[in-house]
Amino acid sequence: MRARRLLATTRAYANNRADAAVHGQDAAVVILGVSFAAARKHTNVFSQGTRNLITALKAAGVRRLIVVSSFGVGDSGQDAGILERVFFALVVRGAYADKDLQEQAVRESGLDYTIVRPTRLTMGPGTGRYTARVGPGPIPSPIARADVARFILDALRTREYVGKTVSLGKPEKGR
Repeated sequence: MRARRLLATTRAYANNRADAAVHGQDAAVVILGVSFAAARKHTNVFSQGTRNLITALKAAGVRRLIVVSSFGVGDSGQDAGILERVFFALVVRGAYADKDLQEQAVRESGLDYTIVRPTRLTMGPGTGRYTARVGPGPIPSPIARADVARFILDALRTREYVGKTVSLGKPEKGR
């Protein structure tokens, strides 16, 4: 897979103009976010932007899609600690509700997808290592944004995580 960088904004997704952004690409990576203030309220930035992109990917014949969601969304919430669950319910409830819809759209897309759920993100230096877990179970936190990027690049080079949802955290102790 050749590597090319392309930035498409949420405005392109929201206005259904993603077609030009995906033409000629091998894959798409979705990393969307909203402010903390907006995360409490109802939003459709994640779900609608991703649905628009999925439509464009299908039209362009692009099969590979990686979507960065969040730890605590969907069934990963059961692996969160009590303080994390309170944070999810009080601070990011609107965003997480929409990320549930986003993940559902991705699973139903028919594309070769990977959903990535990183734990608490930091701006710290990357280590090039991470813990990737498919299925239930605790995941070490936090993780540097650079290590999330490393996982995404690694996942683009393999089919190991196609059709899977991966919780992502820092390396486990002793590894």
